[in-house]
Amino acid sequence: MKKWFLFVITTAILSGTGLTAQILVPNGGFEQTSPSSKTKTLHWKGETDDFLCIADSKTAFKGKYSLKLSCTTGGNHFFNEEFPFEIQGLKKYRIRCAFKTRGLKGKVQLGARVFDKDGGTITKTIFTLAEDIDKDWSMGEGVFVSDRAAAKLRVFGNLAGTGDAWFDEISVEEFPQPTKYPSTEVMLYIHEFFDIVYENSIITDKNFLAHLKSKTMYLCADSIEKKDAQHILQYYTTPMLKDGHSFFTSADDWKMMMEQGRHPSTGQTHHELPEGQMLKGNIAYINIPSFISSDEQLMQRYADSAHNIIARFDTQNVKGYIVDLGKNGGGNSLPMIAAIGPLIGDGICGYSFSGDGAVMARIYKDGAVGWDTSLTFRKIKPYKMRNTGRPIAVIYSGNTGSSGEVTATAFIGLRNTRSFGQATSGATTRIDNFEMSDGSYLNLASGTNADRNKKQHDGPIKPDVETENAETAITEAIKWILEYK
Repeated sequence: MKKWFLFVITTAILSGTGLTAQILVPNGGFEQTSPSSKTKTLHWKGETDDFLCIADSKTAFKGKYSLKLSCTTGGNHFFNEEFPFEIQGLKKYRIRCAFKTRGLKGKVQLGARVFDKDGGTITKTIFTLAEDIDKDWSMGEGVFVSDRAAAKLRVFGNLAGTGDAWFDEISVEEFPQPTKYPSTEVMLYIHEFFDIVYENSIITDKNFLAHLKSKTMYLCADSIEKKDAQHILQYYTTPMLKDGHSFFTSADDWKMMMEQGRHPSTGQTHHELPEGQMLKGNIAYINIPSFISSDEQLMQRYADSAHNIIARFDTQNVKGYIVDLGKNGGGNSLPMIAAIGPLIGDGICGYSFSGDGAVMARIYKDGAVGWDTSLTFRKIKPYKMRNTGRPIAVIYSGNTGSSGEVTATAFIGLRNTRSFGQATSGATTRIDNFEMSDGSYLNLASGTNADRNKKQHDGPIKPDVETENAETAITEAIKWILEYK
């Protein structure tokens, strides 16, 4: 395999011209106006109507116009355009733009997404231009990768937060063919990455993995430092595993996620705590939200909130419980399982089947959560239910994902439980976190999650009762609880 890799690199070097090919981004300078368009500029569109996205003739980096984004309410606000993008072979591209910010509280980002002929995503890249800062016109750039399956390219920008941002002169160009091998440091880094994948991935096709490693080496040619390879590992190599769940984070992004609970791309914080209220008919409603952090105190607060809510309801002779996972997109499953512990009871609440066939049991016992071989988080002073056996309705949606789906499977198989809503997102593999030599993390899909009956859930989990929306799911759940015997 090593000889074949050297042949690929040598061929590329010998055939390289050293010239870059410019890719035409239609109306990349926003000079072509369109009075009938909401953005008043040709080709480009805003993805939602809750922010200002419009051609601006008062400020521009070059020419007469730029595209202005403005928002006062927060959230993520994207604009984009799509155009045909057919190429030959595996290639690397630079996307760049001029940008300006004013009153920015959040992030301004630029990105690219490559689609195949069936509309599937080949690669998606997003990078930050500025964060929480006012900047006069500046240039920003990032890298993305594509291959011969490409059919369409979406170029997009984002204002994540509040303030004003201007974009101008968006362009894409192909990198020249590499002229030298990756440095020894970079090659060892890529070997380190793939050693983890070979040993632990749910993907067991060694030929596929060897081919992906060769392509990664090729794309990292000319790279000198580890950080030069991180973008390829994050936005090309890991997504190309096609397990639908693995992701790579730099040391800084991992620290942001674990200590601050902030999503590295959007900047959104996921430290919401469980909340509850009593509904009509004496039905207890509990929302179990996403949670991203490994901070012990925050994990305790999350589990404490849920246990306190359950304890309060348990003394009120409730008819049943509604556990809402509809907005739980994942994060750290340990405090989530601890949070619902009083409802599911002690014992095995699920399994995970690794790529090598090994099986692990997921455990909740007296506030402690983990695997049969190690309980890794313990809720201090856990609550024990007095009135057990009450019906429990669990709410799913398409936004229920990853650790949210782990939490969903913990209820499956209980006699007094029924699920309502829409199918989950389908990120049902077990993610193991592997720290690399530079503090980055490969968060790798290493197993398939299963419920307490050892039924593996490979893809979206369908509820017992499918409904059109969240409101209907709650209505159907209440009806079931009131009729439960």
